Amino acid sequence: MTPTTRKTYSTTENGIVTLYDTNGQGDITRRFSVPVGDIPARLDKGEWDDDQTTAFCLIEAWMESPLNVDSRLVHRWLVASTWIAERCEAFEAFECTSDETHYFSTEDDADGFHYEVYLTPESARRTLAESVEIPLAAKYGDEEGNRRAIAFYQRMLKFTNSPLSLSDYGLQYLTGLYTAAARESGECWQTLQEGDDVFI
Repeated sequence: MTPTTRKTYSTTENGIVTLYDTNGQGDITRRFSVPVGDIPARLDKGEWDDDQTTAFCLIEAWMESPLNVDSRLVHRWLVASTWIAERCEAFEAFECTSDETHYFSTEDDADGFHYEVYLTPESARRTLAESVEIPLAAKYGDEEGNRRAIAFYQRMLKFTNSPLSLSDYGLQYLTGLYTAAARESGECWQTLQEGDDVFI
C-alpha cells in the first residue's frame, strides 16, 4: 500500500469559497464552504490555527477575490502565525513545545536575562492589535490608522520566501515587544555568574 498525501484546494463562486481535499488517487472530498467576506474575522478568531494548510488555502482564495475587505485581520494573522512558527523553530533545541496551540520558548538576551514567553495564536494577535492597530487608530483615525497598520504588517513580513517568514524588521520589533513585556511583568531572570537565578 502506497502512502497518500492530502492536498487541499479551493473554488470560489458567487462570493463563497469551497474547500476540497484530494488524496492523490483521484478521490475528492468536499470539506466545507465559507463566505469569502467571513474569512478574515474567522481567521482572527483562531478557527484554523491548528490547520495551517486550510488557513493558507483560504487566505489565497480571499486574496484573489474582489470582495477582500479588511485585510488588516489577515495581515495580523499572518504576522502572528509566522512569529510563533519561527520562535518554536528557533528554540526547538531548548524547550519549545506545543500543547493545544500553547507554545513555550526561552531566550537569553545580551544582558543575561532569561525569558519565558508563553505564546498562543490568539494572544499574539491580541498583542499585535494592542501595540500596532490601537495606537495608530488613536493617532491617525480609523481609516488612516487601518491603512498604516496594514503597511506596518507588510513591512514585518518577507513575502519572497517560502514558507513565509518575518523580515529582519519584523523579528526585531516583535522580539523587542515581547522582551519589554517580559521585563515589565517580571517574567524574567538574570543569571548570575555563580549560576544562581534571581527573579526580577
